Amino acid sequence: MAVITTPGATQNAYATLAEFKAYCDDRGLVYSSYTDTQIEQAIVRTARWLDGYMANMLPGIRGDATYALLWPRTGAVDQDGYELSGVPLQVNYANIEAAFYDLGAPNTLQATYTPSQQKILTQAGAIKWTPVAGSETASARIMLPVVEDLLARVLRDKRGYPAALVV
Repeated sequence: MAVITTPGATQNAYATLAEFKAYCDDRGLVYSSYTDTQIEQAIVRTARWLDGYMANMLPGIRGDATYALLWPRTGAVDQDGYELSGVPLQVNYANIEAAFYDLGAPNTLQATYTPSQQKILTQAGAIKWTPVAGSETASARIMLPVVEDLLARVLRDKRGYPAALVV
């Protein structure tokens, strides 16, 4: 599988294999038990997952209607007002962090669940959880705190405010 980071209709990732390895080496993240093909597949899988996570919180617009992924964008600024040209480093790093997680737990970022497994808070004082009735399978979005932290200065909430400023 080829990792394609060049913006366009065939782009399938934000990070290259070399960027993945350099990032992990700098942070002491061990990936040596995985083949280059496994790493590339994780990078590609998680780029799509990352797009799904970011989709409703992106500043600006996709740079071209033919782009397969959501970055690069035009008219995008970070929470400090600086223009985000190309693919922001934070998005590149988020793709790498998600891919590293995916290697250890393949395909869990796109988990499914049965609503009867979902829990809701039904009491405020002493916390009490009860299952929600239902039996349909639905998509469950998992988020990684390190990815949230990396993207905080880039993403917006649904009202257009920087995501890092919303509490």
